[in-house]
Amino acid sequence: MKRLVLGVIGHVDHGKTALVRALTGIDTDRLAEEKQRGISITLGFAHLQLRPDSEVDLIDNVAYADAPNFIKEHGGSFATWPVPQVGTAFIAFNLKNGPFSAKDNPDAHLLRTAAAHAIDHEGIHQAVFNNQGQIARGFYSPSSPWHGKDIAALPQFDPDKAKAL
Repeated sequence: MKRLVLGVIGHVDHGKTALVRALTGIDTDRLAEEKQRGISITLGFAHLQLRPDSEVDLIDNVAYADAPNFIKEHGGSFATWPVPQVGTAFIAFNLKNGPFSAKDNPDAHLLRTAAAHAIDHEGIHQAVFNNQGQIARGFYSPSSPWHGKDIAALPQFDPDKAKAL
């Protein structure tokens, strides 16, 4: 018997549950709150028999941000494979108006520099992404074909320097 387990990963409300239901006939939204809100909250599981000798188990509602935790919590039960991604998680500041804007704050450059030194990229990589993937040095990750290879290094995490600025 050939068996494959697939996680259906994607953004909220992009059709993961509908895809699993169309393939298997199983509604993986079991909780009353999921049905009421129309959004999956917990993992859903469905089975698909392809042929007498092969089957697929589908795990619905693995959000991008949950994928690293899935590996940590369920890695012993399921085989997982890293897949290069072109996506990046990032923090953006409003530079047009407000405290980060040179128009509204003459010390905006210092504030932006302080904020850059206050961000612990490695800590975020460990806590949020469970050390999965790479820390991006620009908008695109190194696995992206649009990655700029000559982008300068990120400011060093230095909370004392951030406070001093």
